Amino acid sequence: MTVPSSLEQVFESERSKLRSLGYRLTGSIAEAEDLVQEAFVRALERPPSDTSLPWTPWLARVVMNLGRDKLRQRKRRGYHGPWLPEALEQPDDAHDLRHGEARYGELESVTLAFLVALEALSPMQRGVLVLRDVLDHSVAETAAILGRTETYVKVAHHRARERMHVYDEARVIPDAALSARTLAALQRFVSALLADDVETLTSLLRDDCVAINDGGRDFTSAKKPVVGRKAVITFHRNIVRENVASAFRIATINGLPTLVLTYAPSDPKLADHVVFQVECDFEGRIRTLRSTLATAKVSAVAFPQLA
Repeated sequence: MTVPSSLEQVFESERSKLRSLGYRLTGSIAEAEDLVQEAFVRALERPPSDTSLPWTPWLARVVMNLGRDKLRQRKRRGYHGPWLPEALEQPDDAHDLRHGEARYGELESVTLAFLVALEALSPMQRGVLVLRDVLDHSVAETAAILGRTETYVKVAHHRARERMHVYDEARVIPDAALSARTLAALQRFVSALLADDVETLTSLLRDDCVAINDGGRDFTSAKKPVVGRKAVITFHRNIVRENVASAFRIATINGLPTLVLTYAPSDPKLADHVVFQVECDFEGRIRTLRSTLATAKVSAVAFPQLA
């Protein structure tokens, strides 16, 4: 099949934006890539009736529709244990840029906290929120992309913001100050854990902290959130007793400093690659610990090699 040069140029110029849209919709790099490729195939096989009009809204609509289908399928299937987004590695000097007057910036909208919060929304609410509050599309533009009325978009947007209120009360905005607090807390936590320094761990973790582990069906992991400081400390001390990290590095994953570990476990049920991130409050105390183990969730991350 011959690809029209004009369409190829449009697709190359829009690919990055469409991929970003797809990732924020699904929380999956692989699925975002699939959405972009499917949009391109549809543009070739079933293009819009008037190809003289700008392609961007039409391509975004295809990605939105396909992305909502992915979300519905995921909700129907359910998930084995806690769900976390696929780890997205980024440049260390990335900035939380905004599109116009958008409510959320580029980095904030891919943080684990933000993407997990989006899971509480319906597929349509999620799409509306991303278009309005991340990509800064107007009500009219959003309605055109979704093929809905402006009234529908306003109602869906209002409901989506209502459901985001818990996240908004403690927003994770990846600026220099938060990155510094996160890195310091991450380093203190790991050092104290390896030294079995319970006193430091107790002072570092909030009493209401939560540990979330996504091993999917691949590896042994906590199948529900571990809640409370004492339980979280015990859980991670047990992990250290069973595993010793053979190699590690610090990387910027989903907007924040993150520990990327390669293990050499003796038990095949234990993960050999882990992405570990902590979320801090304004005082630098850890309120959430997230470990991503599932193979499909960490495949895009560069892990250090064992010596």
